[in-house]
Amino acid sequence: MTFTVLMIVAAMLPNIAWSAITLSPMGSTYLPYGFDSAGAPLYGMGDRGAVEQLTYDAQNYHVYTVGEARILNVIDISDPKNAELVYRLQLPGGATDVDSCGSYIAVSIHDDPKVLPGTVLIYSMYDNTKKNMTLLHQIQVGSLPDMVKFTKDCMTLVTCNEGEPGLDESGNFVDPEGSASVIAFQSANLGQESAPTVRTASFRKFDSMAEEYSSRGVRWTLPRIQVGSEVIEFNLSQTLEPEYVAYSSDESKAYIVLQLCDDDGSPWQGMLFAATSLLGD
Repeated sequence: MTFTVLMIVAAMLPNIAWSAITLSPMGSTYLPYGFDSAGAPLYGMGDRGAVEQLTYDAQNYHVYTVGEARILNVIDISDPKNAELVYRLQLPGGATDVDSCGSYIAVSIHDDPKVLPGTVLIYSMYDNTKKNMTLLHQIQVGSLPDMVKFTKDCMTLVTCNEGEPGLDESGNFVDPEGSASVIAFQSANLGQESAPTVRTASFRKFDSMAEEYSSRGVRWTLPRIQVGSEVIEFNLSQTLEPEYVAYSSDESKAYIVLQLCDDDGSPWQGMLFAATSLLGD
């Protein structure tokens, strides 16, 4: 997997054609998808899960990357032409997303199998002096957290728990509910906080309206399956798969995009309202 830093080499001026805007690569950093028995990094072409998502610490010029390869990389791009991998951390599971806020990094991890509840790990940012990162919190959320996002004050995070269908530990086919988890701290000093409050909002309230939504174009992709002579039925809330979250300007509402729910392939949006915290009932 190649991590490439690009620089804009032509400024966009009034009335200038879009075709005149070009990008030029400044440098590359190669990141491993694993390690051999001797601990040497492994590199290769193709989708090997080296990098899935990244976040940028603008104050320290650090890029944090994570992926299915279970590796968190910290890349110093203070000199973009000579980007340097300064730290590497082994994660306990496949990572789906990473976000940063203040002095903290949040990483969403899926379990194995993915139908089990996932985890959000919160670390202190890379310390240039101590040359390490400290794990501060390990928080259980819903199945397959596919995105994690801080609020601006760093006191709240929301995860989109995709809940993809699959086989459980016994080999049975299950379809976990899609959901959104809200992780709330009492202050922005996450390193001094005890365990946060975690609330998970499901989409069960839409189950009673499943037929109505279906008639209006919402795809109910897996209402039932047949295994041998047995028919297994699933609720609409199990089919809905949260994929992306964005906040309103005052961060009182989270807008959750549900994938694979529209006949033309575009997302269908659900909105979760706030009461006293970011998400209400």
